[in-house]
Amino acid sequence: PPQRIAQFASLRAQIPPGSEVFLAESPVATWLLLDRPSYLSVIQTSGMVYSRPAALELRRRAIAIGSALSPQTFLGWNTGGTALNPSVPQLQRICQTGEVEFLVTSADLGMTPLAVARRESGRTSHEARLYHCSAKSG
Repeated sequence: PPQRIAQFASLRAQIPPGSEVFLAESPVATWLLLDRPSYLSVIQTSGMVYSRPAALELRRRAIAIGSALSPQTFLGWNTGGTALNPSVPQLQRICQTGEVEFLVTSADLGMTPLAVARRESGRTSHEARLYHCSAKSG
C-alpha cells in the first residue's frame, strides 16, 4: 500500500538509486519498499540455475559474507525460507566485510544509522534502521 511505501521514504532518500541493499529480514522489501536492488537473498539464489554469470556472482557474494553467515544459507537447496534472522554480531560482521554498502535491519548494531523508519504493523510498530557499512568501490 502507498502508506507503507511512504514509511520508508527517509531510508530511500539516503540510498542512491541503483545501490544494493542487504535486508535479511525481508528481502522482498528491498525491492518493493526501498525501490533498490538486493545485495543477496535466498530468493535471488533460487534462480541461479538460469544464468551461469549470475550464479557465479551470487556464489561470490555468499562466500564474501561467509564470515557472518554460512554460504549454504544462500546456496543450499534446503534453506526452507526466504527471510533470515541473523544475530546482531552476524549483521555487524556483514557490515565489516566491506562487501555490503547499505544494510537495513530492525536491530540496533551499536552504530549510528543513516536513517530510521518507523514501520506500523497492526497494533505494533518496529523500526527499520539503515546503516552505511562501507564506501564500497567498484
